[in-house]
Amino acid sequence: MTRKRAIVVGCGFGGLAAAQELAHKAGTSIEVIAFNRTPVLYNYPVLPRLLLADIEPSLIDKPLQSLFNASSITLRAQKVESIDPERAEISTSEEALSYDYLIFAPGGRAIPIDQDDGFAVYYPKAARHLIRLREELTALCARTTDRNRVHRFAVVGGGLTGIEFAASLRIATHRLCHRHRRDPNSVTVSLFEQRERIAPACHPRLSEKLTRLLNQRHINVETGCRAERVASDHLITHSGKVPADRVLCCVGSKPDLRLSLTNRDGNRNGLQVLPTLQHVDWPNVFIVGDAINSDAPLHQETKRASHAMRQGRAAAQNVLRLARGANPLPYRHPVLPTLVSLGLDYALLEYRGFCVGGTIPARIKHHLETRF
Repeated sequence: MTRKRAIVVGCGFGGLAAAQELAHKAGTSIEVIAFNRTPVLYNYPVLPRLLLADIEPSLIDKPLQSLFNASSITLRAQKVESIDPERAEISTSEEALSYDYLIFAPGGRAIPIDQDDGFAVYYPKAARHLIRLREELTALCARTTDRNRVHRFAVVGGGLTGIEFAASLRIATHRLCHRHRRDPNSVTVSLFEQRERIAPACHPRLSEKLTRLLNQRHINVETGCRAERVASDHLITHSGKVPADRVLCCVGSKPDLRLSLTNRDGNRNGLQVLPTLQHVDWPNVFIVGDAINSDAPLHQETKRASHAMRQGRAAAQNVLRLARGANPLPYRHPVLPTLVSLGLDYALLEYRGFCVGGTIPARIKHHLETRF
């Protein structure tokens, strides 16, 4: 009997979970090959901590081989150049491989904001941007020449990522101002969200609680304010100009569909899938993570690592069902707790409208961010 081959394209959280599930459940019956542009898992959920403390580099760029050592997964650190679903074949600059099953998990790309030339906009999912921002913030607070000037930081995007970075930035500025005997009020942090509340995809009670907590931490929260462009010293919003010296863009991400499966894959919102996570045209192709265009359950932000990992495992289990000649099962988004960090030692946990904050949720979140 010919051994079947499953190829996973993209080893973010969804692709990683799919590859691990296949290797664990299939044994030697299915050959599992995982392709990723780099040999590491980019652990972006820990990045808000980078403004507050040094992080072990291997925690940000987790070597994938260390996660595959105990399994039968073959890792190829190569960029997949094309996928031909009609021939069931993927191609890189080095080789072409056929597959029986494909799990496509390309992840997402940051949505940019228009900006004037020469103005630095920081994108918080890029560790190098955060390191540079931290260095600039340290130098700013240590300067003695402009202590009377107010420096204004703007975080554009009031989703969970923007909230966590706004909180970390506020804590970092307070620490540095006290260290260098500078008035903490000489550095301001504002959070801008275009919809009527922050964390708009989450439960309203979580939004209300987060708004109160951010205000208590002297973070100005502006809702119903759509930022359209970054100029040299201000944000241009739909209602006017807002002063800003430095900007973190946390608008969100869009599916990374530079590598397409069909000519109909240009939808910026993602690929259409069947309830079983199968591509609508190719039943041996499964879509996982940010690339999916699907309806999320009420008050659930599904563009998260925790949901991507569950999708990855569900797709792998459906691959195994197809290999056995069984029908794949539909995937349903579970209602998961939401954890939001507001610094190293405080987080807020929400589940079905019930919210609790403190050090215990912070410890839980830190554990989840370091567990693969």
